[in-house]
Amino acid sequence: MSGIPYFNFYPADFMNGVRGLSPQEVGVYTMLLCRIYEENGPVDLHYLRLSTYCGMRESTFRKVLGKLVELGKLEIRGDCLTNARAELEISNRADNLKNKKRAGEISAEKRQQKQRAAPTGVEQVPNDKNTNKNNTPLNPPEGDARPKVDLDQKFEEFWQAYPKREGPNPKNPCVRKFKSAIKAGAEPDQMIQAARAYAAQMSGEPPKFVAQTQTWLNQKRWQDCTDAAQRRDAEQAVTLNGRTYTAQSIKRVVFETLTGARTWPAEKLGPEPGKPGCAIPSELVTEVRAVIAERSKPKSEIIPFQPRMIA
Repeated sequence: MSGIPYFNFYPADFMNGVRGLSPQEVGVYTMLLCRIYEENGPVDLHYLRLSTYCGMRESTFRKVLGKLVELGKLEIRGDCLTNARAELEISNRADNLKNKKRAGEISAEKRQQKQRAAPTGVEQVPNDKNTNKNNTPLNPPEGDARPKVDLDQKFEEFWQAYPKREGPNPKNPCVRKFKSAIKAGAEPDQMIQAARAYAAQMSGEPPKFVAQTQTWLNQKRWQDCTDAAQRRDAEQAVTLNGRTYTAQSIKRVVFETLTGARTWPAEKLGPEPGKPGCAIPSELVTEVRAVIAERSKPKSEIIPFQPRMIA
């Protein structure tokens, strides 16, 4: 196992992804995703072993798996089975754990500083070098409390930055969740910045796929914006026709266009890559072309992933 006994689960994304699948297909899809997370990467494509893992006959398993691969839910890469979203989450969660550990260390350090600064009620021995004639410290310890901010104002900034969605999105519960997160140690400016990043990420998607703000806050998804990959995407964000897009969303559209999965949305992004006047950063296009070239290699050229055998 990976040593990290969990993975981020977004119910709205999952429900949208499995809409139209049969209960049997959803069950197999869920079991295989859990197996990928459990092995911390692609799993060995052993039909009999995986069908036993899913609790069904091999012939039925092959049929269900074939449909999931055809729909793009799972991917067969060489002799392994994987899922692109799972691989991304696996690569991110270790970084998130490091960030949380560091945040915990900083919080503990702040508490210790406050305890040292608090009066103890014990009379201190005067020291001529550090006190004046009234025995008042010349350099009294400073408190570590964060500067007071107008949480109502910060929430309104957050609410305006968060992408608009299609469907219910109650505001009052979000006010309480936002303020509770701040009291627990979250930085309001970081949450606002994360909301803007999420808005940029979802700018090319239908509004119905935007998560409810309360769900986003409950899952502490602002912490996802602290990993290196998302910081890189934020730095590479581009503005086209008055709208800002993250590098990840741009790369997804470029990938789908170059592989024939969709037509280029010229009305939103302007001329497509390779055409005069294209405003998409060349390094993003180059990165996508490299991914496509890697996936197009014959199986004999791809070094298969060797996972640990199932006990």
